[in-house]
Amino acid sequence: MKKSEAKTLRQALRPGDGFVLILFLGLALGSFWASDFLSAKVKIDANLTASIMVNHHEVGVKKLAEAATFDIQGAFGAMTLQIANNGIRVQRSSCPNQVCVRQGAARRPGEMLVCVPNRLVILIQGYAPPLDRAPQESRGDAVTH
Repeated sequence: MKKSEAKTLRQALRPGDGFVLILFLGLALGSFWASDFLSAKVKIDANLTASIMVNHHEVGVKKLAEAATFDIQGAFGAMTLQIANNGIRVQRSSCPNQVCVRQGAARRPGEMLVCVPNRLVILIQGYAPPLDRAPQESRGDAVTH
């Protein structure tokens, strides 16, 4: 590059151009970090399984990464379980109060779904990544005098 071309380039730049350049580079580098983070999450989710037990006997183990809907026979009657979006939920149950249906989906290792009348327990198992920060000390949820 000749000296006259460099001088012309410097004259063409404005003060805000440096900010735009830094912003563009930050977004480009951030997209690489985000893609690494998302691919790591997919790998973690692929290892999660749901252990399904009825009346203290394991009746199946299902991967949460594979969408499915299936029926099982509980102690009280038939139930329909649904696996979707890396989670499992009770879609339909023969129990009277439907508490298990209203529980929603379980997605994290250690979470459980329970239907007491049908004697159903679903336990999510797999690897849970460690927290990036230490859990904060609880200050309680009520004030008493």
